[in-house]
Amino acid sequence: MGKFTRTANILLLLQAASAECINEDELQLKCIDAFEKSGVLSLRELSREVGTEDITPLLKLINSKFLHTDLTRYLLSNIDSCLVVRDPRFI
Repeated sequence: MGKFTRTANILLLLQAASAECINEDELQLKCIDAFEKSGVLSLRELSREVGTEDITPLLKLINSKFLHTDLTRYLLSNIDSCLVVRDPRFI
């Protein structure tokens, strides 16, 4: 399952990379605030914390290595169970 998961995630990240994004600096600050409350969040929890229903901007932050997840373990499209962190040591 790990290879399928990683492949599916890479395809999703490639799609997100070409998408227009809201103010990335503002989003990064909101993410920092969210992770001060909790070191690990699901993509759904993080999207709620930063005030966006669209996870594409968050995927762009994963692409840029501002956020981190285990691409072989978690499907990015399953936002309830996909865990993300700011510090890659916690994945």
